[in-house]
Amino acid sequence: MGRFLKWQFLIVILLLVFGCKEQSNSKVQTKEIERPKAPRELTVNSSVGGIDIHYTVYGSGNHTLLFVHGWSCDQTYWSEQVDYFKKYHTVVTVDLGGHGKSGTQREDWSIPAFGSDVMDVIQKLDFEELSIIGHSMGVAVAIDAAARTEVPIHTLVGVDYLKAEMKPALEEAIDKRIAPFYANFEGLTRGFVKSMFLPASDSVLVKKIVDDMASTPPEVAVPAMKGLAMKDLNPDFTVLSNKKIERHLINSDRRPITDSYLDSLGFKTHVFEGSGHFLMIEKAGEFNELLSGILVKK
Repeated sequence: MGRFLKWQFLIVILLLVFGCKEQSNSKVQTKEIERPKAPRELTVNSSVGGIDIHYTVYGSGNHTLLFVHGWSCDQTYWSEQVDYFKKYHTVVTVDLGGHGKSGTQREDWSIPAFGSDVMDVIQKLDFEELSIIGHSMGVAVAIDAAARTEVPIHTLVGVDYLKAEMKPALEEAIDKRIAPFYANFEGLTRGFVKSMFLPASDSVLVKKIVDDMASTPPEVAVPAMKGLAMKDLNPDFTVLSNKKIERHLINSDRRPITDSYLDSLGFKTHVFEGSGHFLMIEKAGEFNELLSGILVKK
């Protein structure tokens, strides 16, 4: 009986040892499977003006998230989202023409031109599902691209841009409004960008973004400002509705929001309290959780 108990005890020990080894190996394998791919910095020749459009691909996954930056920004403004989403998705960030590392030698800085930059990048991607997320001017660019591309879009998300009905202004009025920016781009841009934050915003972050956006080439930034003011989004809204693309807006409460108008366009609005214009940076944790819920609920 004593020998039997000893053998039984030995068998239990061996099972525990080998069982632990199997579990340990399983954990290692899971880690390797989930490890994101190294970032791939790529370029595509733009169909508008033939300039190089730089974009970066992170991670891997069936659902690709394409992030589009705003006026006088670049793809690095999405770094908080890259770190969060690349573990489970393919994440793509792009420098629109004239921004970041992309080329500046062209004449067309309209929203459709930027939309074509995005569409050119899309044509180079391999994906099963694609969602587009745009910030500020990037919302108009994302809407333009989503309306024109033949590629099915999973979800379109706009960040702090559409808050009420937006009508294109007359060119003469726009020219008058932006003329001072040609004379003093850096000074006026600094004041303009500072107004996008709240008094309680992080002063270090404010300075960093103000300095960065004020350094944008005026020959790109000012025409882009005009192109945004002249863009009529209403035809695109109709196309998006016909395509049945799910649409969401993540807005700060910095300015009044007309929910009834946005509802009529098929957008579901999510409001962030106590944040400035760059809420994907200022409130990155909350923003990422909300965006994740929007994108994966299907």
